[in-house]
Amino acid sequence: MNILTDILSLYKRRKFVTEALPNDVIVLGLNQEPDMTGIASPIPYKSVRLIKVKDLNIAADHCDHTNTPMVPAANSGTIYQQTYVDPETQKCTVYYRTLRSLSTNLTLNNSADNDYVELSTTGEPNTAANVGTGAGVWKNKVGETLNFKSLNPGNNISMAETENEITISATTTSLPYTSYVQLLNQASGVPTGPILENSAGITITWSYNAAGQYVATYSTPLADINKVAVRCSNTTKTASGGTVVSVTASFASGFNVVSTNMSGTGIDGQLLGAVLEIRIYP
Repeated sequence: MNILTDILSLYKRRKFVTEALPNDVIVLGLNQEPDMTGIASPIPYKSVRLIKVKDLNIAADHCDHTNTPMVPAANSGTIYQQTYVDPETQKCTVYYRTLRSLSTNLTLNNSADNDYVELSTTGEPNTAANVGTGAGVWKNKVGETLNFKSLNPGNNISMAETENEITISATTTSLPYTSYVQLLNQASGVPTGPILENSAGITITWSYNAAGQYVATYSTPLADINKVAVRCSNTTKTASGGTVVSVTASFASGFNVVSTNMSGTGIDGQLLGAVLEIRIYP
């Protein structure tokens, strides 16, 4: 059968294949103008040749795409993804990966001239440091995280935190009572002296009754006198024949402190650092 007739017959019947095997052959020929015109003119293809498909080299319409280096380093990404050729249309599509930020501090946008992908960040390459002396709370920075040491209360220390503050307090052994402690001194007039403790929260007003007799009055009467203990030490100046300091009466509104000689006569000027203690029990 004439090969040209066969080809024309296949063309008319639309007998096309979508894939060529490596050993299939393709007819090649040089297209030239015929030497003669008319019905008897020769076929305008000369120098007819055959070539196998596997040997056919045609200049590519596109180049291969790849990332460099072809084996990416650890913790790195690549832009080129794949090249896809549609089997029906033979249309070639090259796919690239899109950049995306996973951090709220990093944004990506195309530049105004559309030539660049611009990265901007609201974070700063900052760090921290301890200042002054003593133990520091700064530890290190990992990525975008600043790490600080936690405060851990030791013995007899308590810590409480609010939204903006941390309060550090010293704790003591709780006593079963509240107290008022004062050092009494008296030369003339009413006793005076420093108040060493007032966890009871009371206020005392002193008045002079007679020689060696001093009246203490609470600003607010106590609720239960049976829950109150009042005492005053005998730490005084030395008087002729000795001196006795005592609490002679204790009541809801106050108490009396007296200083006498050994004969029981009241004497002024004998209180020198006498310890007055009032305990109020629950």
